[in-house]
Amino acid sequence: MVFPYIRLPGDPDPTLRPYIRAKLSLKNKATPDIFFLVDSGADNTYADLNIAVWLGIELEKVKPKTSFGANYKAFVSYPAKTALSIDGYSFTLPIYYTKNFGTRAIIGQEIFFDRFKIVFERYEWKLTMLPK
Repeated sequence: MVFPYIRLPGDPDPTLRPYIRAKLSLKNKATPDIFFLVDSGADNTYADLNIAVWLGIELEKVKPKTSFGANYKAFVSYPAKTALSIDGYSFTLPIYYTKNFGTRAIIGQEIFFDRFKIVFERYEWKLTMLPK
């Protein structure tokens, strides 16, 4: 799978980034495509808390976790195993749902980077992912 680096609409920074489109699903509900930034500096995969609510995740039954951003600022997240689908390739991993992510999300190293050979080719503005 090859994904071009893109700039999302409304992004004030003109830098192109390695975003991919993926869907999240749980039981019989699936999201439309969500833009995920593939971030080798992130440990976990994050998405907006509203997506968890829409998928029917019972957040009151999920033990909250404290996560830290690149600036070491703490924020609360709610990990829940969720199916992630990219171009027909699907698997389950914990998604850490948190506030203020909007329609964008971050794919981090845990589990995801174990399932793909990931090649960032910024000089060609493309990201290549090969399932292992």
